[in-house]
Amino acid sequence: MTMTFKSRHFIPLTVLFLALGMLFNTTQVLAQAQTSDPSVIKEPLVLTIGDTFEYKGYRSMDDAKEDVNPRWTQVLKVTEVYEGRGFRFEINGGPRYIIYNQAGNILKRSRKDSTIRTYTPSSMLFKYPMKVGDEFPVSYYFDKSKVTPNKRTVRREGIVRVVGWEEVTVPAGTFKALRIEMSGEYKLFPRDQGGRGGTFVETYWVSPKVKMRIVLSYRKYVWKNGTVKKHYFSLSSFNLVNQ
Repeated sequence: MTMTFKSRHFIPLTVLFLALGMLFNTTQVLAQAQTSDPSVIKEPLVLTIGDTFEYKGYRSMDDAKEDVNPRWTQVLKVTEVYEGRGFRFEINGGPRYIIYNQAGNILKRSRKDSTIRTYTPSSMLFKYPMKVGDEFPVSYYFDKSKVTPNKRTVRREGIVRVVGWEEVTVPAGTFKALRIEMSGEYKLFPRDQGGRGGTFVETYWVSPKVKMRIVLSYRKYVWKNGTVKKHYFSLSSFNLVNQ
């Protein structure tokens, strides 16, 4: 599949995330021709302290494709690599952070509203070796807790599918990337003792060359009021210390 995101900026850029797809036609807008590739990502991609990735977020697919009207810019920098190859990202120079396990799944992240999200056992998106056709169930939850003991828990259950290799163009360049989709249901507790929830779909494109996600598309549907939330992210630049 070939996806093209034009850039109006003249700075070096690299990969991230962008399109999602509960709406499969949305994904097709991003990419025009899928290619097959027998290669397998055999083990987690290894990052180094100092590796840096810049992403931009957009409200619409058109804006993401044209690299216009970005809502925000986020810079992730590896500041620690743990035994077993887990790692810590500093967000926009700190103090916010994201901690991943060795497979690249989120364990913990801090947010602007002082919330710390702890994922149990992890975000479970990546499982190695990873090859086209893989499919596996996921079940995890994360707590949204502030300094006070007041908490909300979000539980997710769904399926991860490894769809195929695609050629993806983002502001950072053109890369061969593995497309991975996670879809399912989520519920929030406590909320009237019964929780509330909806459905979600996330689509990621991961480039072995960049060692990270280059595009992400996210869609969430809320059962209670029928609202739909969409987010699109694309990698704008990156720097790998060992390249």
